[in-house]
Amino acid sequence: MATATFTTVWQSADETTRLQAVEFWRELNLLPKGETPERRAAELSVVAHEDDVLVAVATAHLAELPRLRVRLGMFRCAVAPGRRREGYAAELAWRTRDALEAWSAAHREQKLMGMGCLVQGAELSAKKAQPKWPISGMYLVGYTDQGDQIRVVWFKHARV
Repeated sequence: MATATFTTVWQSADETTRLQAVEFWRELNLLPKGETPERRAAELSVVAHEDDVLVAVATAHLAELPRLRVRLGMFRCAVAPGRRREGYAAELAWRTRDALEAWSAAHREQKLMGMGCLVQGAELSAKKAQPKWPISGMYLVGYTDQGDQIRVVWFKHARV
């Protein structure tokens, strides 16, 4: 099994990476109805390749989280089947956190205070019991009306 190479592409993904991500999402039928892979590709944050094959992808979209009254980079990731228990999602998360935090510090006018995610994957049921995820630093802060966990990691410069 090849070792993955992780590349941060937040605000800098090239056309080849965007096209690979689009194909990855289409092949695995990962996007919700109404979401286009081309639009999602504009939100790429970190990708992982084994040789030249894309095996994991993370995105972040900037949004106000009304329950917390702050603007967060909302993290999403997908890992190819057969690679899902290898720590790729955690690495995508901490690398995305670091990229967003650096970008936020350089763009204070954007008022981005942290990274959040909605936990929806059934594979994460055991991890849901942990109030803090140690690798990404994400804390459980609440639940959506649908029962999904809301997790947040605050940036060092965050002020609420």
